[in-house]
Amino acid sequence: MLSILVGHSFFQRFDAKQVERAKPYPPLATLQVAAMLRQQGHAVAVFDAMLAEGTQDFDATLARVQPQLVLFYEDNFNFLTKMCLGKMRQACLSMLASARRSGARVIVAGSDASDAPLD
Repeated sequence: MLSILVGHSFFQRFDAKQVERAKPYPPLATLQVAAMLRQQGHAVAVFDAMLAEGTQDFDATLARVQPQLVLFYEDNFNFLTKMCLGKMRQACLSMLASARRSGARVIVAGSDASDAPLD
């Protein structure tokens, strides 16, 4: 079985309107995928970017978990992930680069990935 880090890249703090609303959203699809992978016997850790300070929090989780596979599964249940904010995209690309440098295999699913797969 694999050691897998499942996460998403919606950092609430990067979206001023969402910070003002102060109503974080649970990453339901991301959590469902993590639960399904656990049911299959994989060792799964979850990175929830919603309340994280920034990508350095992902880097710390990546270093602690040392996964074989990193899966970014964006929560398409809510409208926020479909907004593809530039700052959010840069955060996702930074986390992808960190995951690749760590030697983990990387899988990405979500609006940013399908919108600009070559980034």
